[in-house]
Amino acid sequence: MAAFPMVPVGFATEVMLGKMVTNTPKNSNDVLQRYVHAANIRDYGILDMEHSEREMWFTKSEACALDIRAGDLLLAEGGASGKPAIALEDLENCGFQNSVLRVRKIDGLSEPRYLLYVFLSAFLEGNFARLINTVSISHLPAEKLSRFRIPLPDIETQRRIANYLDHETKQIDTLVAELDEYVELLESRKLRSVTQAVSHGIPDSETMASHPKVKLHFFSRFVSGTGFPIDEQGVTDQQYPFYKVSSLSKVAADGLTIIDKANSVSAEKARQLSATLIPPASAIVAKIGEAVRLKKVRINQYTCCIDNNMLALIPRQDSICTRFFPYALSILNIDLILNPGTVPTLNMSTLRNYGIPLPDLDTQHRIADFLDEETAKTDTIITECIELKELLLKRRQVLITDVVTGKVEV
Repeated sequence: MAAFPMVPVGFATEVMLGKMVTNTPKNSNDVLQRYVHAANIRDYGILDMEHSEREMWFTKSEACALDIRAGDLLLAEGGASGKPAIALEDLENCGFQNSVLRVRKIDGLSEPRYLLYVFLSAFLEGNFARLINTVSISHLPAEKLSRFRIPLPDIETQRRIANYLDHETKQIDTLVAELDEYVELLESRKLRSVTQAVSHGIPDSETMASHPKVKLHFFSRFVSGTGFPIDEQGVTDQQYPFYKVSSLSKVAADGLTIIDKANSVSAEKARQLSATLIPPASAIVAKIGEAVRLKKVRINQYTCCIDNNMLALIPRQDSICTRFFPYALSILNIDLILNPGTVPTLNMSTLRNYGIPLPDLDTQHRIADFLDEETAKTDTIITECIELKELLLKRRQVLITDVVTGKVEV
């Protein structure tokens, strides 16, 4: 089938950038109301107004010009530039910030649901990214978006395509949601198994008992990371790996050992950065940001450095089995060791004095052997689920692109 004609976004829609956040009114007629910001734009075209709700002041004219109606497309202007979402209903008393672009249909020329799929395709295929100058923080100006060319068949074809993709993507999204629920169930079962074994021993064994709790600082040394300048990053052939928070997600098949090779430093550079060398088999965690709540406890296979958003707990190997240690840390009640505030941070004093179950070394080794085997089975299934989810999402992306460009006829 022949490809659809390509036209500028501004030909079939009206594009507008939001306003800067205004925390104080300029005159007595200004109105305080909600506004959409980039964080409200979620995956799969979802506009999430249930979380991260914010307010600012609008003049009467701004409130009128920056309203949001059913069918409006809202695209991130910065950061994940071009990421789209659709308003499914009129948002009363709500405008949008200048981190967001509004794309409004022109009747008879464009169908909002079709536009959503076009923008999803452009975002996921990297077409917006190639359009943007990323010398610093990426931005998608309204002028560039207006000139960006999109496939645009006649309005009836747009509606037929939107109906088809609504049906097909709903089926894929249902399967993805079921996989997410299954993975969540497996993770929950895994945590229960780890908690049971660490706290009381291997189920149905003669060694089952409530293990005494010992404060962390008695058998581990706490080492915070150091700043890692961006111009030092990206070097991969030096002596010591340099791990960042993202490294906690790059692990071996055992689900514990970090295998990230994105950054490294020489011994001299580590000295210049005042970076402490972390010995192998240390427990490494995030200490600030939302990553803290994920409770990812990892171990390093090699002597390494870590950045200042991370913490290493170096175990005394005469007191604790290095394979038992990550399991024990994974059952921490994270809410008890966080500082108050909007950004999660570990309270070091509380953490040092936090008691974890600590049986004798022989029992620790037996528990670690048991959990290595048990969690390996669960981790294999979780990995298979994640791989299947990635295939489904890739299928979703390819389907959308092929249909909106006219490569596949519907």
